[in-house]
Amino acid sequence: MKRKALGLVVLLLLAGIVPAAPGESLAVPPQSAGPAGSADRPALPAYPDSAGGLKKLVKDMLAARKASNEKLLAAYLESLLLPDADRWFEQVFGPEHGPPLADFYRQRREQLPSSFALAISEMLMEKREDIQVFRFEEACDENADGREYPILLLRQQAMPFYDVRFLQGGSAKSLWFFA
Repeated sequence: MKRKALGLVVLLLLAGIVPAAPGESLAVPPQSAGPAGSADRPALPAYPDSAGGLKKLVKDMLAARKASNEKLLAAYLESLLLPDADRWFEQVFGPEHGPPLADFYRQRREQLPSSFALAISEMLMEKREDIQVFRFEEACDENADGREYPILLLRQQAMPFYDVRFLQGGSAKSLWFFA
């Protein structure tokens, strides 16, 4: 199967959504979805920390976009943001790589929901609704590609990362990483 990744280069993968190369555009910040409702924000269901849980979350986001439920989609997108990027990046990547990644993430944090919303719309326009999710626990995984390995290797703490692939015909576009 031909695989076309929407991602960026090496360390920037976890830090935000920015172009990698012509025709390729996305990486997704780590996610922390869960219930959180308010008058302005709908409550979201809890999703298990598993490939199946992430697949359900992504399908629910696609469904919200299809139904033009912008309030629900916005709640999902906000749930993908790290509440404490400094702590998370330093815990996962250590004192050498964590702080610069956290800084990069913070600088782009506000743009992440709209960039991801655009990616969701793109997947729907391209009719890429068949989804595969891969969970990476080890640095070496046969389902990871050459752009994913460097990030997987940098982890100083065991933290599963996920890759979501949107399939159509014999090709796939990937959004990575979720944690």
